[in-house]
Amino acid sequence: MNRLDKCKCEGAGFCSVYQKQVCQEVYDMCSSSQEYRDYFVSLMTEEEVKKMKEEEKIRQNMENYDPEEKSPIDATASDNAIANAVIGEMKQIGIDEKNVDKYSEGLGDTVSKILSSLGVSEERIEKLAGIGGCGCGSRKSFLNKIFPYKNKEDK
Repeated sequence: MNRLDKCKCEGAGFCSVYQKQVCQEVYDMCSSSQEYRDYFVSLMTEEEVKKMKEEEKIRQNMENYDPEEKSPIDATASDNAIANAVIGEMKQIGIDEKNVDKYSEGLGDTVSKILSSLGVSEERIEKLAGIGGCGCGSRKSFLNKIFPYKNKEDK
């Protein structure tokens, strides 16, 4: 039997595991009982269970990923070498051209992940520059709005 050890949702709404809208009552059952989670998983098709496992593996890889422990890419490396290194790191996490739109709302999220994989984070920029906010969040949001991966109708 496939198990989901804990509910992955933060509340009622769209469940990324079951790929369905869930009401507050269903969320409460899922978040409070292993028996209910097992039951919900038993209702899934084999393909849905496979997809759930793949997404859980990617989610865990993303949570465990620490760009600080990787050696930074040489600033003198060619653009192609840097791009290949970033693509390689994203593939290690489990994100590739087939599924990037599932884990990124738009271009802003992807740029943020790429910069993070290079060790460039909002916190690091703020610390190095000695400023209180670099505006990364607003630029990320702006890029997501003008270059979304899905139309609002597709969501």
